[in-house]
Amino acid sequence: MSSAWKVLDIFLVIVGIPI
Repeated sequence: MSSAWKVLDIFLVIVGIPI
């Protein structure tokens, strides 16, 4: 489940940078 958290964090950063 730790991997899911890492993916969520990365997605948030990637979607948060352009926005």
